[in-house]
Amino acid sequence: MITIEKTMLLQHSNVGLESDSLLLVRVFNENGKVLWIVRTRWNNCKKLAKQISATCTHIFREGNQEVAALVKNDLGLRM
Repeated sequence: MITIEKTMLLQHSNVGLESDSLLLVRVFNENGKVLWIVRTRWNNCKKLAKQISATCTHIFREGNQEVAALVKNDLGLRM
């Protein structure tokens, strides 16, 4: 959700999102249900995603190690 919101602020379009969570990819692509506590924000992000032509695809965790390392470093976590 944060990525989509920031993408709109930066006025980008045609964004490709990758996730190692099949559940997330299915919920994003098939308009699945999310927890009530994030539903409003999720629905807003889905509307924004349509405006910026965002797509969401699955990537295996092994192919996502570089991103995971960057996130951990950004969060100040140990590898």
